[in-house]
Amino acid sequence: MKDIQINFIHFCDAATIDGSGKLNILGIFNKIILKEIPSKLPKFSLVVALIFEKKSIPKNRLEITIIGPKKETLDIKPPINIEFLIPKLNQEKKVDLNLILDILNLEFKNTGHHHVKIFLNGSMIIEKEILVNQITKN
Repeated sequence: MKDIQINFIHFCDAATIDGSGKLNILGIFNKIILKEIPSKLPKFSLVVALIFEKKSIPKNRLEITIIGPKKETLDIKPPINIEFLIPKLNQEKKVDLNLILDILNLEFKNTGHHHVKIFLNGSMIIEKEILVNQITKN
């Protein structure tokens, strides 16, 4: 998928796009610390910034899976499987697309490294690791 670039991917507490198109990201993190395991994280957001070249196909499908440290697939509800259209390009040769994906009540059953895999039109375009730990009791 050389006509698509990944500008960045972030885990965060929340994200918005304001009226002028600026992306606002609050509380970027790379690890999750829970009081106990298993436990559900009430909410976090995944922000993905993609750049599409002019020759990109207009209709696309994005899917996300999260794989736990024991190779188990976490149950994202509702599943993230969305279709979107790339706007037509006028003078520009590239289109920036910022996606904010809210993930609610995701249950983590194990501590350790989890892998978020993002697929575009059936091909994995990026994998990002996030560490899940439990608060240690003294």
